[in-house]
Amino acid sequence: MHHYRQLGQNNLIPILETELGVVYRRLGEPQITAQYYASALQSLEQSGNTGWKARLLNNMGMLKYMTGQLEEAYPLLDEAARVAGQCGYVRIQTNALISLGDLLTDLNDLDSAFACYDQALTQASHLGHSLYIFYASLGEARLKRLGGDIRQAMEDLRQVEVSQIRLGSFERAFFNLELGHCLMEDGRLEEAARYFTEAANLFGD
Repeated sequence: MHHYRQLGQNNLIPILETELGVVYRRLGEPQITAQYYASALQSLEQSGNTGWKARLLNNMGMLKYMTGQLEEAYPLLDEAARVAGQCGYVRIQTNALISLGDLLTDLNDLDSAFACYDQALTQASHLGHSLYIFYASLGEARLKRLGGDIRQAMEDLRQVEVSQIRLGSFERAFFNLELGHCLMEDGRLEEAARYFTEAANLFGD
């Protein structure tokens, strides 16, 4: 990083630090990741790159979320969505809103979670971003199941299944997992077991 500072490329430093954080997150080193993210945020405060700040805040929030620090994750993801929206970075905002929806669901704030998914789904549809459409739709289906509306949750999942969204193995695993939960709560245990088994196999690939 010192080399880039010498060259006067301070605007590149937070980008490099963020990407290094991503690398170490994938290597399973959350503490090193957090150090790079914190340094990147400090650098961004000096450079004023608000677009990259939104992405970084989203990454920081997800790191907290994935390490079980739910309360600490919320303000980071909330600010990521706010900053991205203010700057017109709709893709980043949509991603942050889906993450917020997942987090708020885990925190049992279902109404707020639905508002996040609903806004994300609208924006994802305008973007034509199939993965964001999938995850926002899956989130809404999960909320309906948790609210006791199993039939509507399964109908939402069926609509995803018959849509033009092409699912990778990871997305298919999450889909099967949620459908399995719906079937189990509907008393269709053998069908649920089949979807759970398929999800486990996909996650294991």
